[in-house]
Amino acid sequence: MNKFLLTFGTLLLPTLFVTGGVSAQTFTIGAIPDTQIQSLNDAWNASFIDQTSYFRDRAGDLALVTHLGDVVQGELGGLELLIPQFAWEQQFGRTDTAIGQLDLANTLDGNVLPYSVSLGNHDLLPTGEKSNSSDPISPSGFTNYYGPGRYAGMSWYQGSDSTGQNHAQLFDAGPYTYLHINLEHEPQDPTAPNGIVRTESSAIAWAQSVIDANPDVPTIITSHKLLTDLEPEGFDVTGYAGDGIDDTFGGERTPTGQAVFDQLVRPNAQVFMTLNGHEHEGPYREDGEYHQVSTNDAGLPVFEVMANYQDYVNPLTGSDPYVRLIDFDINAGTIVNRTYSPTFAAFADDPQAVADRLDFVLDEFEAGVPVIQYLGEDIAGTLLFEDLPSSAILAEFLNTSVAPGFAQLSSRAEAELAILSFFGVTDRSELDAIPFSPYLTDADSQFTFDVAFDSTGRPIPEPSSLVLFGLGGLLAARRRRRVAGAGA
Repeated sequence: MNKFLLTFGTLLLPTLFVTGGVSAQTFTIGAIPDTQIQSLNDAWNASFIDQTSYFRDRAGDLALVTHLGDVVQGELGGLELLIPQFAWEQQFGRTDTAIGQLDLANTLDGNVLPYSVSLGNHDLLPTGEKSNSSDPISPSGFTNYYGPGRYAGMSWYQGSDSTGQNHAQLFDAGPYTYLHINLEHEPQDPTAPNGIVRTESSAIAWAQSVIDANPDVPTIITSHKLLTDLEPEGFDVTGYAGDGIDDTFGGERTPTGQAVFDQLVRPNAQVFMTLNGHEHEGPYREDGEYHQVSTNDAGLPVFEVMANYQDYVNPLTGSDPYVRLIDFDINAGTIVNRTYSPTFAAFADDPQAVADRLDFVLDEFEAGVPVIQYLGEDIAGTLLFEDLPSSAILAEFLNTSVAPGFAQLSSRAEAELAILSFFGVTDRSELDAIPFSPYLTDADSQFTFDVAFDSTGRPIPEPSSLVLFGLGGLLAARRRRRVAGAGA
């Protein structure tokens, strides 16, 4: 068998984690994609809590949990001023409750569960700009909630850079020790938030110093915006950034992703995987998922994986609350990627859980959170609870700023019908007919990297595949030369 080939269609077993735990020859890394939509109200944030509670409950089987960035939504065109639940402090507070489940795994439960939260563009309030000069939370919302103080005293935490936006963790997995680094949004840009002084030349330079301090330790890098999921039919021949690269193959790196790969991944043989979110289903994009295998300067494989489900709209959960599970099996020589939703697993098992979540959303509706009306997956309008004086003001604002008739004053019963109609049913007695899928099973949701592991735990090609892998590296190098020539 030629190892290091991508295997699709792996059988999904009913048990979530391979047996043996992190002290054996198998271990799992959990990745939480963008939760920005879930942060907007308590009912939707419940699915974020489902994700982190799920990881807390399985802490003994996990080696690491990493959040891929865009923890919160941030700015909402002024709606955060009209809808109290959308306020930035409330968004961060909800996510703090969710991530707090991972803290409890480390403190209350007596487990060791390394975790990290990456800074995404939406976590820079309110405009997504790195200077963050208008952030109403001083010195920044992100560092207040997810700065080094959060991880203080954790044995696995290796510290942050001078801004408190970039962090490193060492974790034991199977018989090996691994290094994980999470980098801020656009880490090649040295701009720091207003009031925060960066003493390193960039976050990438800081990350290099961490790698230098941990030579030969297999390393994973998480940053928010690295790999893309561009339309497989081709966005256009000018590429994601107008760079002249034909995107028909999918998976081009963003300019940030290319900088991280060229400056940090390619020259450091110990870096074997990158994880990111950010890209999502929508115009000029595919489905919020992609993966590819690239080659570093040492001729070794680098596994690049992106996942983000924020545009998988769902009125019960905000967006479909999937996590990525990355199962390492040392003896089998595999890295299996699976996409799973703890919330949908609960919904599939118990229709009452769906009814309870529906009532939670309707309670939020009566407290002032709009219920969105969808035509397919496009927003067709919004419903506002008729008994709130503020709803009339908000409706007038939306009908003036968006479109006439976009917002309507409605009852709880009408809001319930709008939610049910999204799922193609008309009565809550039909909730058990909704096919909530705990797993996604397409080729970018569920796939396997076939590898061998060297003495440090770094994945490498098996000897039988070195010729094939070398040919792939040669073709990649040829493509790089072609691109460089086209840009000259």
